[in-house]
Amino acid sequence: TSMDITVAVTGIALVLEATRRSIGLALPLLSGLFVLYALTGPSLPDWLFPHRGYDIGRVASQTFLRSEGVFGTALRVMFTYVYLFVLFGTFLEACGATRFIVNFAQRLFSNRSGGAAKVAVLGSGLMGSLSGSAVANAVTTGSFTIPMMRSSGFKPHIAAGITAAAATGGALVPPVMGAGAYMMLEIVEPPVTFVQIAKAALIPAVLYYLSIFLIVHFYARKSGAGDVPVEAAAGTEPQRRVGLWSTESVAFFGALTVLVGLLITGKSPVLAVTASLGFIVSLMIVNPLTSVSRGSRNIAMVL
Repeated sequence: TSMDITVAVTGIALVLEATRRSIGLALPLLSGLFVLYALTGPSLPDWLFPHRGYDIGRVASQTFLRSEGVFGTALRVMFTYVYLFVLFGTFLEACGATRFIVNFAQRLFSNRSGGAAKVAVLGSGLMGSLSGSAVANAVTTGSFTIPMMRSSGFKPHIAAGITAAAATGGALVPPVMGAGAYMMLEIVEPPVTFVQIAKAALIPAVLYYLSIFLIVHFYARKSGAGDVPVEAAAGTEPQRRVGLWSTESVAFFGALTVLVGLLITGKSPVLAVTASLGFIVSLMIVNPLTSVSRGSRNIAMVL
C-alpha cells in the first residue's frame, strides 16, 4: 500500500542519516547508489550492467518491510550476540583491564629492541580478545601506545600504522571476535557452534600477530627506532601501575576464564557472556578503586 511505501522510504532515509552521523558519508552514499541502481536498471548503458529494474514498491519491501533488508540477519545477530559482547568489553575496560594489559606488555618488552611497538602489538592482541572491535581497540590502546612509540624514536606515521595494523586483528582474536563471527552462527550451513568458530579463528589470529611482531622487531633492529626503554618514554605511564595479582588482572583473566569455560561446557554464548558480566560487576562492586559511585555500588549490592 502507499502507507507501506511511505513508512519504508522514511525508515531507509532515517537509517542512512543515522549512519551518516555515526561514521560519515561513505557508506550512505554507497548504499544510495545501490538503491538507485535497483530503480534505474533498464535505462543504464551496457557497461553499467543494466537489468529489468524494480519499482519503488519492490525496493521498499525488500529493503525495509521484509527480513532481507534492515530488519534481517545482521540486526538479529547484533542484538542477540554483538551487543552483549561489546558490553562485556566495555565493562572490562571500566574495571581497569586496559591498564593491566598495557602494564603487562610493558613488563615483557620494557628493555627490548622496539619495545614500545611490541607493547602496542601485544596490547592490541590482548585488547582484541575482549573488545572484538578494531576501532575500539585502536582508540583504547592507541592513547597509550602511540605517544609511547613516538617518544621512543618511532616516526609518527610508523607509530600510527603499527597501531592500526595491530588493532585490526582484534576482530580475529577469540573469544570475543568481530561481528562476522556471530553472523556465521546464523548463516553457515550446516550449523556450527561458537566454540568451532573460535577454534577456527585462533590460528589465523596467532599468525597475524606473530607476523606483525616480527615486522616490528626487524624494522626496529634495522632503523634503530625504539631503543629507548619503555619506562623512559615521556608521557606513556598509565595513571596507576597494576600488578599480576591486582583486581584488574583478576577481572581480565577471571572473566575470560568464565566465558571460555562455559562455552566449552556447551552453554550458549548469551549465557556465557552474561555470567562473565556478572563476574565483572561483582569485582567492580568490591574494588574501591573502580570509578563507581557509592549509590551505584549500593544498588548493585541490593540487586
